[in-house]
Amino acid sequence: MESQSAPQGVILPVSEKQPEFDQATLECQFEELKPSRFTRLKSCKLYDIVLISFSIISALYMATNLVSFVYQSRSSSTNPITDLVSPDLSARDLKATTFGDESFVAKHHWGTISEYYTGGSNFPGIEGDGLGIPEQCSLDQIHVLHRHAERYPASYAAKPMKAIAKKLKTHFENSTYEPLPPFEWLKTWNYTLGTELLTPKGVATEFSSGSKFWSDYGQALFKTDQQFYSPKINTYSNGTQRPIPVIRAPPHPAWAAGFFGQYAGQPYTEKDASKLYELVLQDETDGNNNTMASWYTCSIPDDKFPGLPKVDEWVNYYLNETVIRLQNYLPGINLTNTEVYNMQQICTFETASIGYSSFCDLFSDEEWQGYEYVDDLEIYYWDSFGSGEYATVFGAGWASEFIARLEGKLITTPANGVNVTLTNNTETFPVNQPFYLDMSHDLDIIFMLTVMDLDFLKQELSSTSMDPARQFMVSRLVPFGARLVFEVLGCGSDRYIRAKLNDRVLPLGSMKYCPKDSEGLCPFNDFVKSLKASIESIDFDKLCTH
Repeated sequence: MESQSAPQGVILPVSEKQPEFDQATLECQFEELKPSRFTRLKSCKLYDIVLISFSIISALYMATNLVSFVYQSRSSSTNPITDLVSPDLSARDLKATTFGDESFVAKHHWGTISEYYTGGSNFPGIEGDGLGIPEQCSLDQIHVLHRHAERYPASYAAKPMKAIAKKLKTHFENSTYEPLPPFEWLKTWNYTLGTELLTPKGVATEFSSGSKFWSDYGQALFKTDQQFYSPKINTYSNGTQRPIPVIRAPPHPAWAAGFFGQYAGQPYTEKDASKLYELVLQDETDGNNNTMASWYTCSIPDDKFPGLPKVDEWVNYYLNETVIRLQNYLPGINLTNTEVYNMQQICTFETASIGYSSFCDLFSDEEWQGYEYVDDLEIYYWDSFGSGEYATVFGAGWASEFIARLEGKLITTPANGVNVTLTNNTETFPVNQPFYLDMSHDLDIIFMLTVMDLDFLKQELSSTSMDPARQFMVSRLVPFGARLVFEVLGCGSDRYIRAKLNDRVLPLGSMKYCPKDSEGLCPFNDFVKSLKASIESIDFDKLCTH
């Protein structure tokens, strides 16, 4: 395969910035010694022979190293992403690229297959870390839309990974060539990934999330000083017992075990899950009204979205040189860009399954950032602002249920794909709980962020270049175990909504009636009115009928 030349003006992220050389340091412009520093002069000082000699030697040394640096860079450069890095990347760009890590951590840049990550820089317009409850406020209620944690690939994603795995294995079983050192491990490697269900690491991530949620909010929410949950604290303000919480999640959610402290060992904690919570399960099958998998309710032909063409264009660009490099280690085999992309996929899913993968070592930081951008393009143009008139249709149902819970009302009239069989009954759709948990998918969070009309995520993404400072970065928005949390706060006589995505406060000022606020607070009624306005602008029945 021949390397394709890259488009002009490509700006791509790097994990470390190469030093820039000031040509003035290579000229005869010397510096006069001052008490604490050197000050630049415009000409050489003839009377200071020692200083001149030292400066000339230094200049020659730097020039020699500069020439060597340029020569080595040109002769060894094989990656189009590295070659086309803009020299103008600012510290802010680099910080956005690394999520605030001190160095590049690949598994934080694997798109939807990234491990849960928080920390780093705030979202635009937000100041402070958002920890705790604002002063003079109390925590009245919490709503959580939570993505499942690490799992095995879906069957449609597993199929191309199995295909490249079989191709590699078959090649070396029938070839007279031996794989070179980077691929020697292939002789004993086998594809062993399952499908769909949580991996052991995923169970741990969800348990940890539930435990953390109790640690962050439990005492404030239930007005208790107990270190762990027990049914006796689930009471109304007058002291009477509340019904046990209803949560919507898969059977036996690990999150609930963490939140309710079932394994805490305290004498007052309850181990019997049936006394702690009720589960409402919603089938994910075609035609079933399920607001946490609304693509089964609203099926739109793929050709209505620009997502896949954008992805294909990017994959057929960023891996060009990678294919050539890997084929050098695999004598007699021909690889496509898509097959190499699926080798990256195997790395990410094996890591989610068993904690490591030999495939991961085959790729550079820049190639991982190219991989990360695949999910950004697909989800932006298929499930979010880049999908045109379909941008908000998939989030209309869950947003409608969220408003009903905020207002303490049942939903009895079918609209936006809501399953009224469930929402017209307080046993399956309670409206007065202290907290709500809906354990769902990455796209459900994306749908909701889009319905909220958050301006900072609207930047259009190019399929031939990659902005390292972009905000629509799926690794940051919906990694495994992602969580979108809405806090209902009582602050004196006023009530507010504050939203957090993976522990970072979201700016709500672009919602229709919400003011800009550096702490991310929106008055309760303004938030509800804004969300209702977004939902009312969606013609669900028209867009979902084909």
